[in-house]
Amino acid sequence: MKAIERWLIKLVVIQFIILLCVQIFIHYYHFFPELQKIKL
Repeated sequence: MKAIERWLIKLVVIQFIILLCVQIFIHYYHFFPELQKIKL
């Protein structure tokens, strides 16, 4: 049970970090169109 709980906690933490990074990326991508030009 402990191994499963640890795996679930890791999964939730990873999903939270990914969601946070996506939100930050969308925020900067929206407010700084220059970044789009640099990446493309």
